[in-house]
Amino acid sequence: MKTAQLGIELGTRHLRIGTRDKEEFLKIKNMIAFDENAKLKAFGNEAFAMYEKQPYSIHVVKPMEHGVISDYTNMRYLLGTVLDHYFKRIRKTGLMIAVPVDITNVEKRAFEDLAWESASRVKDVTLVPKPILAAIGSGIDVNAPCGNMIIDIGASTTEISVISLGGIVTSRLLPYGGDQIDEWIRDYVKKNYKLAIGTRSARHLKLAYAKIEDKEAAMIKGRDLVSGLPKQEKIPIQIVEEKAHSQVRDICVQVKAVLESITPELASDIMNQGINTNTSKYKYKADDVMQQVKNLQKLSESTNTQLIWIASISLLVGGIGVMNIMLVSVTERTSEIGLKKAIGARKKVILFQFLTEASMLTSIGGVIGVIVGIALSKVVSELSGAPTAISIPAIIGSVLFSTLIGVIFGLLPSVKAADLNPIDALRSE
Repeated sequence: MKTAQLGIELGTRHLRIGTRDKEEFLKIKNMIAFDENAKLKAFGNEAFAMYEKQPYSIHVVKPMEHGVISDYTNMRYLLGTVLDHYFKRIRKTGLMIAVPVDITNVEKRAFEDLAWESASRVKDVTLVPKPILAAIGSGIDVNAPCGNMIIDIGASTTEISVISLGGIVTSRLLPYGGDQIDEWIRDYVKKNYKLAIGTRSARHLKLAYAKIEDKEAAMIKGRDLVSGLPKQEKIPIQIVEEKAHSQVRDICVQVKAVLESITPELASDIMNQGINTNTSKYKYKADDVMQQVKNLQKLSESTNTQLIWIASISLLVGGIGVMNIMLVSVTERTSEIGLKKAIGARKKVILFQFLTEASMLTSIGGVIGVIVGIALSKVVSELSGAPTAISIPAIIGSVLFSTLIGVIFGLLPSVKAADLNPIDALRSE
């Protein structure tokens, strides 16, 4: 009876299993297919070959989503089938399961229960954080008193972690990865080229861009949305750049947030050691990432300055408009003002009344402006992919400032109304 220690990674796209005895490891697609009688049809790469091509009698399942188990029953069946098929001679098995750090205790418990129930005669189960394994795979001494940053970019999640002394200092799990780029490519081609393509074709276009080849376009096959017939279209690979850059910008912003949350000594170590990613053999200097963040900050500051000038001019024009409206109101309500003064209304009462009307008018305009601004910021965020945030103090400050504009520009009409002679005012009619 053979015993062994198996390392398992349950990824959204791939299922990887390795042993201590062999340098090579099993890597198959994390998919399983059933027929109409709920019997196993295929699993792994064979199930992936059926994906998006299967008839109604065959159901292809992806049991992992966003780095966690979304379909526990089918994931347990898939893992048990893989272990029985490729590791059937191993009986007393020790399992080490790679799990994300920033997930709930319930999701972690699901990984552990899955391991106990999938394999027969399991000796023990150990959950190991993915960033630790990624660091070991990159050749980093994880037990050293030195800070290292790992960026683990997966199919549907991106995990940014700082490790030191064999543990996780801080970690963030972002809900986007390679699959989101594939979805964006499909939607882009569908909208701009009227061509419906599958996930494989979108991934082919993405990989063509990633290889940085001399080719400027790739031949993509799909279904013409106009005629409904199969069609082959030449798609520029540079269309991937927009989404890829947007996603990299988001990751850089999150990297900056992580660096702000750690101690200065750890940040200094990361500046010296660089930032490691699991997607390539390269190590990126922290200076390069921070330079991208600084460029984003300069762009944001420049945009904010332009918006401040536009808002200032708009408020000036709006204030002049309010002043003209109030002057016309004073002219039209001359007899009303004269009547109020004739019955004993004081000058400061008339002044306060018109100032209140002017400030109320601009306050309502300020509230409408804030609502429009929030709506436009959401639209810009959706179109550009850049996160936007409007704070409560900014909203309150905007409304108060617009009210102040009403008081300032309503002062002249209010003074003019308060200085009217009641006799002349009553004779104006």
